[in-house]
Amino acid sequence: MNRHAWTERLRLVALLAICLGAASFRAAAGEPAREFLEALRRNGYYDEAVAYLQEQRAGGRAPEAFRETIDYELGLTLLESSATLAAPERHERLRAAEERLAAFLEEHPQHPLAPAAHSAVADVLVARGRLQVEEAGQSAAGSAERRERLRTARETFLQAEKTLAAIGQRTEESLKKLGFVDPRDLKRCQARDQIRRQHLQARLAGIWAHDEIARTYEAGSPEFRETLEETSRRFAELHEKQGDQLVGLYARLGEASCYRRLGEPRKAFAIFEGLLVWPDEPEAMRTMKTLATVQALETALLPGVHKYKEALDISRKWL
Repeated sequence: MNRHAWTERLRLVALLAICLGAASFRAAAGEPAREFLEALRRNGYYDEAVAYLQEQRAGGRAPEAFRETIDYELGLTLLESSATLAAPERHERLRAAEERLAAFLEEHPQHPLAPAAHSAVADVLVARGRLQVEEAGQSAAGSAERRERLRTARETFLQAEKTLAAIGQRTEESLKKLGFVDPRDLKRCQARDQIRRQHLQARLAGIWAHDEIARTYEAGSPEFRETLEETSRRFAELHEKQGDQLVGLYARLGEASCYRRLGEPRKAFAIFEGLLVWPDEPEAMRTMKTLATVQALETALLPGVHKYKEALDISRKWL
């Protein structure tokens, strides 16, 4: 597995955490139309999902609550489907996804899904940055063209990071406006907890966006190390002050991934091993443990680590 593969996989898990805020709204809706759409996407029928959404916009019989989110759902569908396409088509699909998300935010800036839509815009930017890094790899090493493409990718990742920072700032301001919440006021407590989750999820995703910047530098270069060191520091800070166990554990997982790429595999292995003692529920926790398990096994076999017995014990428990 190449040196960027785990970065991408781990960030995808972070994005699942970001979606938790949207999931509560979507699950509460309980609409057959939304469930049908999600089933299409889950099974990879993206063209059919787009056609279904366009049909509903043109006069379908879905409830109004669903119809007003069509641009948002189109943006998500186009973003997800872009990963299945070749570079030229991927650029176009990402552009279309960003347009639909922007249209949703312009028309419904206060919608419950607005924070998720802002996060999805950041996801589009990260996907575009990765594509730019991929295209830079096709240019000759050390060439001006390669450097320019990597610089462009770096700016794209920075834009994604700024987008997520803005979400964090908005949620922080919302918490201040909410002020003291009486524990007996369940509705306000739920609203406060939702905003807190969105805030932490934006911070976590922002760190992953910063991590992506390392892709724009040569492995082992001073800039590469500086980026990963800053990323690991921010992951560690979030883990220590997160206020949400699941977010903190994913931050710890990201920190260990940085250490591994920085040439500190023993330190990384100790963290991966420590993450495996947590329970298997909920599903997001189980996913975290699966990622930690695979990374622990790969790290155990690296030169200078040789944790063969530990790796065997981990694999047996996993099985």
